[in-house]
Amino acid sequence: MVIAFKAADSLLMQALNNLNVGKTKEALTQLNSAKIQIEQYQLAALDSMSNPVLQISRQHLLAAQQALKMGNTDQAISELNMLRQIRILHQQGMMVMKLPMAGEMNSTFNSLESHLLAADENINGYNIKGAISELNLANNQLYAHQLAMLDIVYSFLNSTRTHLKQSITDINSGDIQGAVSQLKMVNQLLRGNEQGMLMIIGKIQPPSNLL
Repeated sequence: MVIAFKAADSLLMQALNNLNVGKTKEALTQLNSAKIQIEQYQLAALDSMSNPVLQISRQHLLAAQQALKMGNTDQAISELNMLRQIRILHQQGMMVMKLPMAGEMNSTFNSLESHLLAADENINGYNIKGAISELNLANNQLYAHQLAMLDIVYSFLNSTRTHLKQSITDINSGDIQGAVSQLKMVNQLLRGNEQGMLMIIGKIQPPSNLL
């Protein structure tokens, strides 16, 4: 995934440099290659972005439920704390990519947090049955949240491809300035996507202004 991003980023910069010196044929060749790399990167990124929201979070939820059933409340609390860290990284990563945490995306996110807090309260009050019930409700919100997230991410990925395709159209029609403008937007979106995605999967730390 990172290799595909680096290759796409390099090709985009080469295309921009060639456009600036009038080498449109070379730029088109590089953009067509970049398009393939971006598509490969985005498919891998989409999988990586959804995994923390669904599989890994669910693993911690199920582990917390199992720990409660075994009477190990300390382990359950530990699992919930790890889940919260994943949620924070997810939210911050989406902010870096400038993807809106609004509508159903925001409501499911907040509902998930509400059920996790309620589970904590039940654990502290020794209401194990109530805690497990809240975790079941939180698990349901993970499904709803992922679906809402994917709708937004698909829109973002489509925007990247649209700008790239438009840059190629601009070159073919002789609008070099328009092509350069479109490519700068592609590069900005792509780099923001990479930073946010790496943050979501815990590979890099969030910017200080998000802490």
